[in-house]
Parts: sequence; C-alpha cells; structure tokens
Amino acid sequence: MYNVTALKTCIQPLLLAVVAGVLATGCKTYEQQNHVIQYWHQGNMTNAVVEATKMADKNANNKDAIIWRLEQGAVLRGAGKYDESNKAFDQAQEKIDQYAQKAKVRVGQEAGAMMSNQANLDYEGRAYDGIMLNTYKVLNYLQLGDPDKARPELVRAYQRQQDAVEINKKRIEAAQAQATNTTTTTTDTTASGSQFKKRAHSPANTDATANAGVTTTNNSAAVDKAQQDPKFQAQIQGIYAGLGNLKPYANYVNPFTVYLDGLFFMANAADASDLERAHKSLERVVGFAPDNNYVKQDLAAVDGVMQGKPLTPTTYVIFETGCAPIRDQIRIDIPVLLPRVPYVGAAFPTLKPQGNYLPSLTVTANSLIVTTNDTVTTASSTTTTTNDAATAMATTGTSTTTNDTVTTTGGTSTVTNDTVTTVSSTTTTTNDTTVTSGSMTTTTNGATVTASSTTTTADVTTATASSTTATTSPIASMDSVIGLDFKNEMPIVITKTIASTIVKAAAAYAINQAAHQQGAIYEIIAMIGTGIYQAAVNIADTRTWTTLPKEFQVCRFPTPPDRKIELGGPGPGQKIPVTIGDGTINIVYVKSITATNQLLVTQFKLK
Repeated sequence: MYNVTALKTCIQPLLLAVVAGVLATGCKTYEQQNHVIQYWHQGNMTNAVVEATKMADKNANNKDAIIWRLEQGAVLRGAGKYDESNKAFDQAQEKIDQYAQKAKVRVGQEAGAMMSNQANLDYEGRAYDGIMLNTYKVLNYLQLGDPDKARPELVRAYQRQQDAVEINKKRIEAAQAQATNTTTTTTDTTASGSQFKKRAHSPANTDATANAGVTTTNNSAAVDKAQQDPKFQAQIQGIYAGLGNLKPYANYVNPFTVYLDGLFFMANAADASDLERAHKSLERVVGFAPDNNYVKQDLAAVDGVMQGKPLTPTTYVIFETGCAPIRDQIRIDIPVLLPRVPYVGAAFPTLKPQGNYLPSLTVTANSLIVTTNDTVTTASSTTTTTNDAATAMATTGTSTTTNDTVTTTGGTSTVTNDTVTTVSSTTTTTNDTTVTSGSMTTTTNGATVTASSTTTTADVTTATASSTTATTSPIASMDSVIGLDFKNEMPIVITKTIASTIVKAAAAYAINQAAHQQGAIYEIIAMIGTGIYQAAVNIADTRTWTTLPKEFQVCRFPTPPDRKIELGGPGPGQKIPVTIGDGTINIVYVKSITATNQLLVTQFKLK
C-alpha cells in the first residue's frame, strides 16, 4: 500500500507549479487572445473599437496594459476618433516612460518568468512602439488642426530613436546577467522522502555537490552549451534566415517618422534652424529610400525655401497600406545538462509578414500641360498706302485704315501720328505646330514700308486640359522596422528562453526523480503533472502591435487648379473622388488595411 503522506509531500510542489503556470498564461498566445485584429482585417471599425477598448480597460493595470492601449489608440485613430486615440496613446506612453526610467531589472518578476515563460513579463513597449505612438499623435494633432501640439511629439519621436540603442544595450546586459547568476540544483531523494531544491547562485557556486545523488547545473554554462550546440544553431539560423533580407535602416530608425519630421519643419519653419532640421531629415530619407524621386523633390523644395523662395501649392498623398507582421511561435530543441534528458523543447517567437495588401495607390488629377519648343510661322503679306489710307491683306483677315482708324479682323492695330502698326491676328494649334498669319506694316508721310514675314522658334505654353496620374512610392517598410527590432531583440529572447527552459526541465526532473523513489504510481502521476505543466508554460512571447501598417508610401504633385483628384480604389476601375481643401501644402491621408477593404481617406493641411 502506498504511503499517502509521502505522496502528498512529493506532488504538492508540482501541483502548485502547475496551477501557477496555467493561471499565469491561460495556455493562450497573444495572437489567440487578440480578436481586435479580426475586426480590423474585416474593416469593421465599430466592433474593432469596442473590442480594443474592452481589452485595454480589462488589462489596464496588468502586464499587458501597454500593448492593449497601443491597439486601442490605433483603432480609434482608424475610426477618426483622434482625441480618444491620443488619450489611449497617452496612457501607453506614461507606462512606457516609467519602464524606461527603471535602470535595474525587476528580479522577482524575472525569476517568476524563469518558471513560466517570457509572456508573463510586463510588456514594456519596444523601440518602434514608442516611436510610432508619437508619430500617430503628430498625425492626430495635425488632423485636429493643432500643429503647435504636433511639434513636441516629433521631438519626442526623434529622442526615442536616439535613446533606443542605449536602452536595448542595457536590456541585453541585464538578460545575460540574469542567466549567468542563476544556478539550478536538483537533489535525488533518499529513502526517507523526497526533496526538491532550486536556488539562485553566483557563478562561484558551481562546484559539484559532495552529497550523493545531487546534480548542480549552472545556467551560464548551460546557456553557452545550448547556443554552441550545432543542432540548435542550425535550427535558429534556418528559422531566422529571413532577417538578413531586411532593408538596411539604421538601428531603431523609422524612415516615415523622419520624413514626417522633414515635411512638418519645412512647411512650419519658425526660423533657420527649423529649415536646417527639415533639410537634414529629408536628406536622411533620401538615403533610406534612394529610388523615391518624390523625396528628392522635397529636398529641392526645402533648399529653395532656404534661399528665400516660397513654397508652391503642393498636394501630398500619404498611403498607409497593409498590416504589420504578427508573432507566432515554433518549437526548437534545446540541449540540457540532465541525465537521460539530452534535449528539451522550447517555444521561440517568429515573425510572420502579412500579405493581402495594396502594393501602391494611383492618383489622377487634371492639370496644365506645358508644351515647349514649338514652331511659330508668320505668313507674309503686302500692304499699299496712299494718302494715309492703308489696306492690309493678311492670310486670315483684312485690315482697312481710314481717317487713321484701324479695324482688324482677328487682331488689333493702333495708329499714332500717321503710323500704322498691325499685329498678328489668329493663332491655331495643330499637332504642336502653331501658325500665325499677319504682318507688321509701318506708314510714315505717305511712304509705305512692308515688313517681311517672320518665323520664330521659341518656348510656347499651350493651355491644355489633361489627366495626369501619379503612383505612390514606398518610403518606409514597417516589416523592416519591426524585423530589425526583432533581430536586435533576439539575443535577449534566446538567452532568457534557454535559461527558463533549463530551470523548468531541472524542476520537472527533480520532481519525477522524487516520485520515482516512492513507487511506480507516484512516478506516473508526477510525469503526467510535469507534462501538463511544461505544455502550459511552453509558450513564446507573441505580443506585438498588430494594427500597425505594412508600409508607408507617398506621392506629391502641384495642387491642380480645380483642386480635384481621384484615388484608385481597391476594386477594378474603381475611382474615389477627393476635393482638396484650402491650403498651400495639403496632405491627403489614405489608409488601406487589406487589398479588398474600402479606403479610409482623410485630409489636413500643413501650411
């Protein structure tokens, strides 16, 4: 008969661990919990707002507060609720800033994550989260007609990009220190009962324990062993190979934020330093998007303003298309330093770029076509003057002068002191060739002077109503912005995941060994329990801001005289008419969530 007391002693720590792990994670990834993105993809703004607000309020004071406020802010912005969007972003920003000010690692929370998973840590906001948060606040304030509040948000966005490198460096150092200072000790049981010990040690406490049946594993050595394992390295390199194909942006730089900075300070320059800032920002964007000719035109425009030239009426179409990558998870085997357990599976996050998006947007506008280097031909004619009466025969009309009064069919003549000047009469344009009929005749004291015909080749402006089409050009890939941040974060993720996996494996091994000493039924129960526990906590941190776009694109053109344009809709041949508001520098902002959703079109003016 089994010893009930021994059974309770063996299983109790296991049950506590299982319950804690299951309650903490709920066995669901962020993707599985996120119903906001489903409504977002459907273009159902009403339900997306309701769901995002519900989740943001529900998680307002827990580890997921920031991520849900970010989702809420983006959805409210998409619904045109700019004030409410800014309030959500303000709440996220307050928490992000609080975490950024904490220099030391929260040891208790990190230790708890060692026994569960990284999704149980507070979501502190990634570098691109804070940058995009401030960028969206800039756009919100501009669409509310408040550029004075937009200006400091651009300054904050710039500062976040500068600070991100140092912040990430500290996070990597903290993660490495946490892994180095953790030692797991598993103690086999003696005949008198079961024991389980897990304690944190410094690297000095790595000596093999003299007691029989005790195995001491230092996490620093175990993490190093795992990272150097050929099988593990092959899996990691295969899964994350795509990160090497990202656009080569500088670390933590968002080119769209930099571009918006350039446009804003060009159009709203208070002094020469603002213009210099605009020039520097646009110059940087040319480096990020060398094939985008629109940005080169902007750089030329700000150069002109710096030389005293005014900005000409210009309309920009900013196109926000698609959805940002989501995070999924994949199992990778990790080598561990435990008897009879060569490898243990661990969940690592992966990035999944999203398809189903409009690759570009066409914009059609009426404009004036300028024709240059046309040929103008003036036909010759003969004029005879007698007693101050002149009759001029032209190709296209007749001029008769009587009593110093001139009437010219198709033209105008003036008479002063018996001097008659006849100007060319009719102009027609055919196939870019302009033919002008008529001549110039001067009469003085009854003498007749007839000018020969004149042919002139010159620049001629022909006013022609025509349709002009522009296509947006990429300025920033959020796939690359997020991917580069993910790539920089991977050393932290790998280190923490390996360390956590080894701790959990050692704990499960110790419990199973203790149960084994009590008998077969104890061992079976322990193995089932540890299996449930491992499955419950073997979850990667898949939290990410899913309502961000895939790409930002832009085009620019002189504002058409009738201030009307048409946007190419998602359907074949579909056109969306837009009347541009008043202003010298106008922004038409277009958002497309999927290739089939209706476009969300708004506008504001920069100047």
